[in-house]
Amino acid sequence: ALLFTFPEKPFKFLYSYFEGDGCSRENKIVFSSSNVRGLKQVIILLNKLNIKNTLQGPYFRKKRLPSYHVYIRACSWDLFFNIIKPLYKISPKDHKAEKANFLNI
Repeated sequence: ALLFTFPEKPFKFLYSYFEGDGCSRENKIVFSSSNVRGLKQVIILLNKLNIKNTLQGPYFRKKRLPSYHVYIRACSWDLFFNIIKPLYKISPKDHKAEKANFLNI
């Protein structure tokens, strides 16, 4: 159903999902969820935008549903941030620059 709801603008869905359940650190960009079917639809949307990605999991924790992660490959970080334009997350490259600036202060 998701793919038919957002066929012409997949980046809007990816933007919202990433702002909610995404993470960007020095060495990764990742979507996380216990909903593997939903993440597989995220993968389809990422692939439509030529953003390279990898699904990993399940990861098991006590008293929780298994979780899955979709990692954006480093070769697609710039493309991902140029298309998705997240408001509250910064790219791994910017994390590294911020850390270097902080350490130089």
